[in-house]
Amino acid sequence: MDGTLRGPGQAPGEFTAEAIAALRSLTASGHEPLLERITATIRWDILDGDRIEQRSVHIEHGDLSTASGDVPADCVITAERAVCEELVSGRLTSLAAVLRGAAAVDGDPRLAVLGQRLFRRSQPAASGPSGVPAERTAP
Repeated sequence: MDGTLRGPGQAPGEFTAEAIAALRSLTASGHEPLLERITATIRWDILDGDRIEQRSVHIEHGDLSTASGDVPADCVITAERAVCEELVSGRLTSLAAVLRGAAAVDGDPRLAVLGQRLFRRSQPAASGPSGVPAERTAP
């Protein structure tokens, strides 16, 4: 088992179209007002069998740029490709992934949480007022 999420005809080591669109939207938007007080680099080390793919986002007072490769980072999130797909799509938060043991954070863990602001929530209607899935919201 290699832990990847693939669509029909998708080769190993490729993100799904949804994840690629989410990463491209970061560059297209170019600026995130909620991160204007931040200057840092967050890198994702994506495990795919015996390969490691590295993607990063540099935040300079809210201005965003992306890169691939072994870029020095203030926070490195390491996870299997399937988990990274969930993070990028907004269906999973980095904190939840770490608490479940599905991801590891090296460096400043606050940046892993702040980095979630980069990715939209894919299903906001499914969450209760506290951001907890509706089926888990206390009565």
